[in-house]
Amino acid sequence: LNSIQQYIINHDIDKAVSYLSSFSKLMRRILNNSNERFVPLSDEMEAVRLYLELESMRLGNRFSYEINIDSNLDADDIEIAPLIIQPFVENAIIHGLVPKKENCILKISLSKIAENKMLCVIEDNGVGRKYSEKIKQKTGAHKSYGMSITRRRLEMLSKISNDDFSVDVVDLQNDKGEPLGTQVKIIISYHD
Repeated sequence: LNSIQQYIINHDIDKAVSYLSSFSKLMRRILNNSNERFVPLSDEMEAVRLYLELESMRLGNRFSYEINIDSNLDADDIEIAPLIIQPFVENAIIHGLVPKKENCILKISLSKIAENKMLCVIEDNGVGRKYSEKIKQKTGAHKSYGMSITRRRLEMLSKISNDDFSVDVVDLQNDKGEPLGTQVKIIISYHD
């Protein structure tokens, strides 16, 4: 909303209208998905794509992104619990890519790893978790709860439905131990 307001103040009505249109589509998608126990993977990924589009626009297109879905996954025919992937994507952008400022890349890949199980890998080439934590301490930035809430949701879903969910966060480094970004691996159970 602040971005829309800024476009209006700067008399860039076309960008304001475009942003508002994407924002309303995202809100509608999130509301629809949040009312369901399971949603088609295609719906979930459309919400993620809309979110990425908005964030890219808001940040002046400072990062590029790609979404790859394995051909063994029929995104229209399988269903997953909603709102699992987006909080991890948001975390990668806010804490990894925003502080980096340039040449920022976010990759999301989904692949089938077993019957009714997929692996979602969210990888950024940002500043890494250690540097991000230093920035938060210096600036007094608010504590982020999205990933911890989503982890608890996944734990609950595992208990309730006997489905298998897990999250693994890996700090990417070069040979000298310098940060190259962060990789989040989420195992998600799905239903046909």
